[in-house]
Amino acid sequence: MGAHGPGPERDRLITAFREMLVNAMEHGAGFDPAKVIDVTAARTERAIVYHFRDPGTGFDRADLAHAAKTAAVEDLIEVATERDRTGRRSGGFGMLIVRQIADELVYNERGNEVLLIKHLR
Repeated sequence: MGAHGPGPERDRLITAFREMLVNAMEHGAGFDPAKVIDVTAARTERAIVYHFRDPGTGFDRADLAHAAKTAAVEDLIEVATERDRTGRRSGGFGMLIVRQIADELVYNERGNEVLLIKHLR
């Protein structure tokens, strides 16, 4: 993967990184500038690893009716309908995109820390 240089794979990884950071800022820190999001990165011969930790209470990955789980049209429509019904802004597709880009996502039990792992090929 050309994640260290220009190219579509690098751009996709940047998209996943940005989505994880914005989620931490929005859901974990409530866009409060006084709260800190910790982000670290490591590149090995075989992988790029990003670690995100936000100051929030975390979340239950099983309780995400407002987020798309698959790219199936029915699921996307269901998410849009649920978000509208509950007064949420449109969206809910970010983690679906991240799951398509990352090779692994490893969450802590609380749900306020995640490792985004992209294997280099």
